[in-house]
Amino acid sequence: MSAGPSGSASSTPPGATPPSFACRSSRPCRPTPCPNVRPGHARWFIRLQAFIFTLDDALDNLGDIRVGADYLSHAQLAPVLAAFQRALAGQPVDPALDRQAAEFPRFSAFRAALVDIRTEALQGGGDLRWFVASMRDYFEAMTWEHSSHCDPAYRGTISTYLCNREQTISYLQSLESFLLLKGVDLTAAQRERHPVGLLRTGACRHVILVNDIFSLAKELACAELDNVLLLAERRDDSLRARFHALLREVNALAVDLAHVARALLAAYPDEPAIADFVETIVNSVNGHIDWYAHSRRYGARVGTLALRPAG
Repeated sequence: MSAGPSGSASSTPPGATPPSFACRSSRPCRPTPCPNVRPGHARWFIRLQAFIFTLDDALDNLGDIRVGADYLSHAQLAPVLAAFQRALAGQPVDPALDRQAAEFPRFSAFRAALVDIRTEALQGGGDLRWFVASMRDYFEAMTWEHSSHCDPAYRGTISTYLCNREQTISYLQSLESFLLLKGVDLTAAQRERHPVGLLRTGACRHVILVNDIFSLAKELACAELDNVLLLAERRDDSLRARFHALLREVNALAVDLAHVARALLAAYPDEPAIADFVETIVNSVNGHIDWYAHSRRYGARVGTLALRPAG
């Protein structure tokens, strides 16, 4: 199953809408995550993405880099990622953690990169606490998700898969980075509002499912199961039927997100931070689809996916 070059997914039913969404407001929502942020100002975020992608590749290829196993247990991986979190939080080195983590490939280089990322982010100004907290969630979920593969008989449910992926796909961490780069300062009270959380979670789910659409061919070629289409709960139907169903789910979620975004703007018209948050969500989700289409992250197996104009 692949995406064709005709401007839409090759399996998309006739007349189906590509999985993007738009939100009508006083501000245009373009398909790029931070349209008003200069790349030089976002250097630390670019380095963070390089860190996340490299760490993810290292964990996916442990057998190839001679650590003796395809997966690390929770006890083996937890000290490594805990040490990384301490570096990003600006905490001092813990010698006990270092001793436990020392065998991880390029451990010192990974940690040094996070120290540099934190230094550059602080130079840009803003409160890093929400971003640092989101990275703690990422490291903890990554530990759990990766180590679960040590049990070959374990098969996660759709619920567990989505809960893990909400952190390990690193969208929420990217969102906190975008808000920091744009100077959007949501208060704790604003973050606790139900529609704010609903929009954030829905956008993350959209990103997860779009990723699974684009990456399916890769997972099939590599005999991997980390894809919502390949979970045991969905195997009663044919793969083609599951793929069509997922496209419908993604399109329905896009419509739902647009509804929540508009309602959130209407409910708090005098709060600029809420408007900026909504704009960032819309731009980041559409920018995510655009990135997959143009980066060809999964190689020649996917083609261009057209974006519906937003706004």
